[in-house]
Order: sequence, then C-alpha cells, then structure tokens
Amino acid sequence: MEAKQFASLRRRYRAGKSRRTGYESQWDEIEYFTGPLREEGNTYSSPQVSGSGQQKRKDLWDLTGIESREKLSSSMYQSIIPTSLRWFLASFRKSMLNRDTESKTWLDQES
Repeated sequence: MEAKQFASLRRRYRAGKSRRTGYESQWDEIEYFTGPLREEGNTYSSPQVSGSGQQKRKDLWDLTGIESREKLSSSMYQSIIPTSLRWFLASFRKSMLNRDTESKTWLDQES
C-alpha cells in the first residue's frame, strides 16, 4: 500500500472514529439495560471498572430490555434470512444416485 493511500485510509479511520464518539455513551447505556449479564469492561467506549454483576443489575426492574433485544434480533434475522426459503440444494456425487427418486427424496428431507 502506498504512503498516500495509507495516510488517506488513516485519515478516514480517525474521522469515522471521531464521529462515533458521540454515540458510544448511548451504546453503553443500551448495552447496560439489554445485556446486563455480559462481562464487565465489554463496552463500546473505554473499559470501565465497576463492581460485580450483582451491583450492575440492582437498578434493572424487569426484563423488558432483554426481551426487546431478543425480539429485535430475531426479527432482523428472519427478515435477512427467510426460513421458508431453501438455502442450498444438495446432490449426490454419483449421478446414478441423483436419478434414483428414493435416494433423492431422502436427501431432500435431510438437507
């Protein structure tokens, strides 16, 4: 990579990182309420040292945030990867087995 390209890439990285810093505290707060059982110090901004997980959960009153995160991730997954569509079609290496309807039916059911 040429020096100019590297400098340009580094400049773009720093610009993107500086634009992101305003949102990091919000991401940390969202993570606090939607993933309270995650490891400490696993934050978007600089790692913060805090007490035990028990102390971290003392101001969580219910599971609304956690359940909402699960529903959101599930709906995103289903909209991106429809479960009703076949992802691939398996076939045998030997053409003789591909012509056999019983073998082909079995392969379709298993894949």
